[in-house]
Amino acid sequence: MMSQIHRTQSHRALRNRTQSNRALRNRTLRNRTLRNRALAAAFLAIASMMAGGCNSAEARFTKGRIENLCVQSVPVCGMLADCVLSTDQYIESLFPGGERVLVRSDTEETRLRVRFLLFDRVFPGSQISLRGHYTGCGDFDENKIEDTDLFDIAGGEGILELEVDVLGRGDHMLEVFSDMSTAYFMTVDTLK
Repeated sequence: MMSQIHRTQSHRALRNRTQSNRALRNRTLRNRTLRNRALAAAFLAIASMMAGGCNSAEARFTKGRIENLCVQSVPVCGMLADCVLSTDQYIESLFPGGERVLVRSDTEETRLRVRFLLFDRVFPGSQISLRGHYTGCGDFDENKIEDTDLFDIAGGEGILELEVDVLGRGDHMLEVFSDMSTAYFMTVDTLK
């Protein structure tokens, strides 16, 4: 009888040790799982921050548009435009100086919104002008900003926006000039 009691106590001790080991193993696995999840979350956070370069100001500004290298010579209004710029394209260029592009409209009255993302800003300049010629080049609409710090107007995001109204369906010469010293992306959108 004594040996049977001893075996029962040994069996209980073994079972308690086994349960204790199992609980310890479960806690260890749970801690590893939590640690792995924390590491995975940290990795995802770092990867998201690094992927932020893919979601840069330039990428947000161009919104999937295709770059137009603008190296053509398109005759319009007795001058030469550097390219035909559509609403699904953008150009990259430099101020000071000017740019001439041809924009097409399919309505009799069109508002053109021209946006600039300024980067590598050197000198703010004090003027920018946008001139949109009507079809046939008989007249134009002009929008100017003068005697002010253009970098202040562009703000922290570096975006300038100007609009002109053009008349006539077809081709319109769009001229931009500024005395600021900066690189920029330019987009054109047609508003009805």
